[in-house]
Amino acid sequence: MSIFDPESGNIRNEAYRFDADLSKPLEENMFPGWPVTINKLDNLGEDANIELPTIRARGDKHPVVKVYDSTGALVFAVRTNGGDFTPKVRQPGQYTIVVGYPENDHWKKVQASDKSSETIEISYVKN
Repeated sequence: MSIFDPESGNIRNEAYRFDADLSKPLEENMFPGWPVTINKLDNLGEDANIELPTIRARGDKHPVVKVYDSTGALVFAVRTNGGDFTPKVRQPGQYTIVVGYPENDHWKKVQASDKSSETIEISYVKN
């Protein structure tokens, strides 16, 4: 079972034994080493350590950030937790960053590289 915390971006993964005794505390019914908690950004991998420009969100929503490589392939997409977010990639190069709000189809598209230092700002626009 996985439990998602949208505020922190943490994902708690639980693996219960088939012969679980529900009269005991839940942790006693899990396989050894469980539960395991990760953050949604952990899925990018430990080698994603090259920083692209920081995204600064203004307004009352958490934007979606999509990063595409120079071939147009999607590298990753994530809904941020608000505030500043610095996307990380595995390889240096040119990227297209699309930031926005799918709820109202409000997007901002910029070209960036690992050598870019500007901050990308976006404000939430209500329909």
